[in-house]
Amino acid sequence: EHLEHENEDGDGCGVQSRVAVNVIGREEEMNVLRRYMGYPSHKCYGNLFIFGTPSSGKSFVVNNVLKDAGVRYCVVNCIEVYSPRILFEEVLNNLRQATASGNNSFEGYVRCDTMVKFVKFLTKAYDEIQRNGETLYIVLDHVERLRRFQPSELAAILRLQELIRRNIAIIMTSSIVWEKIANAQGTPDPMLLHFPAYTREEIIRIIKTRRGPEQSETLFHQLAELTWDVYHGTCRDVAELTHLVMLFFDAYKEPIKRGVAPTNKGLLYRHIEPVLRDYFHKVYLRETSTAEWKESSIGNDSSNTATSTTSTTALSTPLETNSIHHFTRILPKEQDKTAGSHELPYYAKVLLVAAFLCSRNKQKSDDGMFAKSSKKARRSRRSASAAQTPTAVEPRLFSLSRLFAIFHSLLEEGGDMTIEVYTHITSLVKRSLLSQVSTQDNFDEPKFRCHVSIEEAIQLGKSIDIDVAGFLTDSVS
Repeated sequence: EHLEHENEDGDGCGVQSRVAVNVIGREEEMNVLRRYMGYPSHKCYGNLFIFGTPSSGKSFVVNNVLKDAGVRYCVVNCIEVYSPRILFEEVLNNLRQATASGNNSFEGYVRCDTMVKFVKFLTKAYDEIQRNGETLYIVLDHVERLRRFQPSELAAILRLQELIRRNIAIIMTSSIVWEKIANAQGTPDPMLLHFPAYTREEIIRIIKTRRGPEQSETLFHQLAELTWDVYHGTCRDVAELTHLVMLFFDAYKEPIKRGVAPTNKGLLYRHIEPVLRDYFHKVYLRETSTAEWKESSIGNDSSNTATSTTSTTALSTPLETNSIHHFTRILPKEQDKTAGSHELPYYAKVLLVAAFLCSRNKQKSDDGMFAKSSKKARRSRRSASAAQTPTAVEPRLFSLSRLFAIFHSLLEEGGDMTIEVYTHITSLVKRSLLSQVSTQDNFDEPKFRCHVSIEEAIQLGKSIDIDVAGFLTDSVS
């Protein structure tokens, strides 16, 4: 029996979780949805409007919570609904489990083309399938597509509980706010629930759940972070980013077959960068499936067997139920604005770490710290400084040439200074992470100052496998 007075945690949310639904970053929203549903035998509060950016888990959470609760519900994708008749018949067919086939001359449960008929047939269907008076849920996915209907029709759909006098609730999902859907024709205001966009850490955790057993966890995590850093400005869709990681994984691990260490993220990035940039204008187009890419992409051995992988959003991590005592309009969570949480490309992160070291270390210590011949001494200095806690000092000015010298030393690889690196410096200045203290007409040797704290720099260095504390000299340790 799924109806209990309290759930497993004893918070009295009404609907007991019988099946563990794995989610990442949606525990609070699932708990609010369960409290909205309450007990199946109780009258529902009213309609619920769930909104948020695309690919934020709205439909996934709603379907899993309703399925987990064991209640009767139907889901209608409003993208496929181009007239009221399609909507009415889709709801009735789902509730009566009627499928068009040759046995019924390819007709559904009943022909219904007016609101009056829909109220009549829905009342009849409810009395037949919900004889104990439990709540019946109608989920309208992408409800913004119903704006093409007459305002009176949309208002009537949202007032079904009043029209048929039965325990029916409408749950709507949309990527736009309610104010753009509501009108002045008597549309009732629903309860609002906001799904904030996934954070960088949550998206990477979701992508990692798609890793196959034969794929290296370390390489897969590196590629997931790299794909986010490259594409997050254009694409934040979890399913699409997962597809890209699965698409590029074989090409990313190709240098390892030639002896490159898996921890050398700089060389691995240099190898995969042309492939990522070449695919940049094809995001969302899906011109190539994962199986086709594995057969023809650069870096694959001819002996590899291509396997098809679906790019659907998989969610992990057991559900943690949090107690929420009141229904509120949940607004986007405030993001951490520290430098460690800034969404920067890989080279921009290395540049920012190099700028921090320039501003904290004295210039005379650069030769001993970053020279190729002193790697052994550098390692011993890292281990010695690991037990020390750096203290804050006034950031020093540094020149552009010194910044580039330390930048290439941190990369531990050759390469010319391209316009891309200068573009990253401009971006860091615009973000107020760096400031140019020399005049704009000083093209020979501009001076900069870094405004990143020690804690933020250490956090940033961890994301790119650079021990920032190990590069700080004794004068600031």
